[in-house]
Parts: sequence; C-alpha cells; structure tokens
Amino acid sequence: MDFDAQSLKKRIDNDIVFIREVLKKSIPTLRERLKVLNEAWYKRELSTIHDTAHSIKGLAQMLSFEQLSDCSQIMEKESRYALNSGAGFYDAFTTNPDQLEDALNRAEKAYLESELAP
Repeated sequence: MDFDAQSLKKRIDNDIVFIREVLKKSIPTLRERLKVLNEAWYKRELSTIHDTAHSIKGLAQMLSFEQLSDCSQIMEKESRYALNSGAGFYDAFTTNPDQLEDALNRAEKAYLESELAP
C-alpha cells in the first residue's frame, strides 16, 4: 500500500486540517531528503545514505507512506551491511534512490486521490 489514509487518520485523531498541514510540509521535506540521498548515492557515501534512508523511513512511517517506508528501511539495512561488511557498493544494494522516489510519487498521488486531499 502506498498511503494508508485510515491509519494516519486514526493516529492523528481524525484531525483532517492538521493532517493536510503536516502532509503539505512533509512531502517537500521528503523530496529534499531524496535529493541528498541521490547525491550521496552517486558519491558512494555510505554513512550519508544510511542516515538519510533512516530519516526518510521515519517520516514516511509517520505519514503512513508504507511503500516508501519499506523501501527506505531496506536501503538503511543494506547501507549498514555495506558499512560493516566491506561489501562492494552495488553488491550490497537491492534498492536505489529511484525506487524511493517512485514510492514517494505513488504515495503523494494516493494521498491526492484520497478523502484527505485538500
């Protein structure tokens, strides 16, 4: 599931106005974090990849952007593995920043098609 509107509503006590405000501010924040992730990916900066994927995961979980959260969690684990094992950069990853961006795009689209849309 890309966006679980019911879960978010339940978590934020059905405060639709507040949910819209949070999403309005959070989606651009996620896009900025994805830019950082992309830059780190192409520079092969494993620590930055790990930290940024972790940050994206947390915000995605809070927003009920489930697929984005799942992809970010996988990237976070894979980057930790690469940091700790010395594995080759591309050998360590099954995910990439493009997949996270696709997940965010789908989540945003699902939000805009949901009952929570402005």
